Amino acid sequence: MNTNPLQIINNKRVLIFYTNFGCGHKQAAFALRECFVQLCEMSEVKCKDALFFLPVWQKALYRWIYNSLIDYFPGLWDIIYCKTNQTSLSIPKMLYRLLAWNYHKQFINFVNSNKPDLIIATHCIPLEFLSFYAFPPSLPIIGVITDFSIHQLWLKPFVSFYTVANKQLIHSLKLNGISQKKIIVTGIPVSTSFLKHKEKQTLIAKHKLQDKFTVLVMGGGEGKGPLVKIVRDLKTSPLDLQIVVVTGKNKKLYQKLLPISSPSLKILGFVDYIDELMEIADIVISKPGGITIAETMIKGKPIFLFNSIQGQESENMKFIINQGIGIPWEGVSSFLDKIAYWQKNPDAIKRFKEEILKLSKPDASSKIVELAAKILQSHTPAIG
Repeated sequence: MNTNPLQIINNKRVLIFYTNFGCGHKQAAFALRECFVQLCEMSEVKCKDALFFLPVWQKALYRWIYNSLIDYFPGLWDIIYCKTNQTSLSIPKMLYRLLAWNYHKQFINFVNSNKPDLIIATHCIPLEFLSFYAFPPSLPIIGVITDFSIHQLWLKPFVSFYTVANKQLIHSLKLNGISQKKIIVTGIPVSTSFLKHKEKQTLIAKHKLQDKFTVLVMGGGEGKGPLVKIVRDLKTSPLDLQIVVVTGKNKKLYQKLLPISSPSLKILGFVDYIDELMEIADIVISKPGGITIAETMIKGKPIFLFNSIQGQESENMKFIINQGIGIPWEGVSSFLDKIAYWQKNPDAIKRFKEEILKLSKPDASSKIVELAAKILQSHTPAIG
């Protein structure tokens, strides 16, 4: 008799590691935890920031360096990204590995104390920590790639499976020596809240918005990108638009935009109902984070992309535009031209939305959990 593996693994222990650089990797981790709990009724699923084990001052320093590079020296960040993406051992890659070597012991102690049956990583840093650990070969590890491209730092021989956003990444991983048997196309995991349809009129009333053409403007959880210019340009446009801006954790951006708010321009800080705002929105303008793109695709929303972070997000942007389901932000004039065209040709935007939905992968989280369940079904505890 065949047994559904989802029904027999609720006593297994799963560790999901992420890093808190940006919000996407954390969101993916908690989306998977949510799915484990819902589908498998598992209580032993823990999400942990891999950088938790660093001293507080050092975590703050790394975040400051990361944000400073992205905000003020994007070209330098791009060089670092490219150098660490080389097979040769460059100076940036050596520094990265030195960080992992210094703090892997605390990380490994945490792993040992939790005695996991499975480890999942939504960022490459946890895998670097694990590369210093002589763990049993029977301990399965899944690398969940949350972008539409692959970086060299993800490539580890001990990873049991990689889950990827699209078929194109199979070729990239194979070129880097990863067996196709280890590569599973699942999509990028997002919260189950994005899978639920909610009545638009109800949401408009709930959030005290107007019932008219709505543009949702975001810069990810950290509020990155030229949002001030974009919002000011949209506000002065001749079209009758409602603009909803989510500034995330960027308090300075929130304070800067708040004085120009109006009944048709709503300024929000960090919110936990992006799914509802996307349901209301007709158009999304955002930086090309992997999670954000996956969410808008599931909702079937046209997205205009501005390039905020060099490296992985540049690659995300190229992929989505090449697929014909995203539009580069080239200023308010070209944006308004596109909106005017769609308003005159409603069938065109309808077809555009249909293409977006065709390429979306709303079942990504459940596919990854099903993969984990199949592994755990035959797995005996590796750490004891």
